[in-house]
Amino acid sequence: MAAATDKEQEEAVPKSMEFMPGVDTDQLTAAFKKERVGKPKSVLEACLLRRQKMGLRAISKRIRVSYSTVRGWLMRMKDADLERRFDKKHPGQKRQLDERVEHAIRFWLGNPPNLHGFQAGAWSLDMVIEVVKRRFDIEYKERTMRRILNFLGYSYRKPRPIPEKSATPEEQEKFMLETNELVADLTKNGYAILSGDEAACQKWSSGGYAWRLRGGCDTVDVSFSKATVKMFGALGKDGHYIQVADALNSDTFIAFLKSLLKIYPKFVLVLDNAS
Repeated sequence: MAAATDKEQEEAVPKSMEFMPGVDTDQLTAAFKKERVGKPKSVLEACLLRRQKMGLRAISKRIRVSYSTVRGWLMRMKDADLERRFDKKHPGQKRQLDERVEHAIRFWLGNPPNLHGFQAGAWSLDMVIEVVKRRFDIEYKERTMRRILNFLGYSYRKPRPIPEKSATPEEQEKFMLETNELVADLTKNGYAILSGDEAACQKWSSGGYAWRLRGGCDTVDVSFSKATVKMFGALGKDGHYIQVADALNSDTFIAFLKSLLKIYPKFVLVLDNAS
C-alpha cells in the first residue's frame, strides 16, 4: 500500500472553521493564552494556525515541531473539544503482586528461612521465589521478584555485625573445649581435618633500602616478571596437597574439592574468609 502524499495528508485535516467546528475561535484563543508553556500550549497554537488556513509543513516550521507530530495533533483535535489537547493517561501495567503474596512475603522475610526448610541463616532471591511457587503455585522470574522486593522496601545487602566484647578466659576455654570435641568426633567418624587456602605467586624481587644522595632521582634496576602461578592448597595431619589452577574462582575451587575427594573420601575443610 502506497504512502499518502503531502496533498492527501493536507486534505485529511480540515481548515478554517471546519477544523474543530464545536469550538469557537475566541475560546480557542483564550485557552491558548491561559495555558502554560508546554505540549498542550503547542497543540493549541497548531490548532489556531490551522484555523488561519496555514499548511501542515508551515505550522511545523513555525512552532518548531516535526511534521508528523503536528499532523498527529491536528488529526486528534479536528473533531474534538479543548480537553483533547491533553494526552490520555494509560492505565499502566496490571498489578503483578497479589495482596496475599505480598503479606506472605513480608511475614516470611520477618522470620529465618530455616522455618521453611532452607538450610540458611538469611533469605536469598532463589529462596523467596521457591517458597512463593511452593505456597501459591506462582513462578516469578528473578528480575520480577527483585523488583517486587524493592517495591516492598527490601534491599539486598550484607548484615552489619554488632561488635561483641572480648571473650573472657572462661568463654575462650569453653570454645576451645567444644572445638576439640567436634574435631575428635569428626576424626572418630573417619573425617580428615584439612586447612585450605589459595595463593597467587609472582616471580619478582623487591629493591631494598640503600644509602642514596638526598633529593636525587637515581634509579635501581630490579628483577621483575609478570609470570604468575595460581594454586589451591590443603594441609592436614598426614601431609599436604597442592593443585595449580589457571584462575582462582568458583569453578576451579570446585575442581579442587573434587580432587581432594579422590584422596580423602570424607573430609572437613577449614577456610578463612570463605565467601
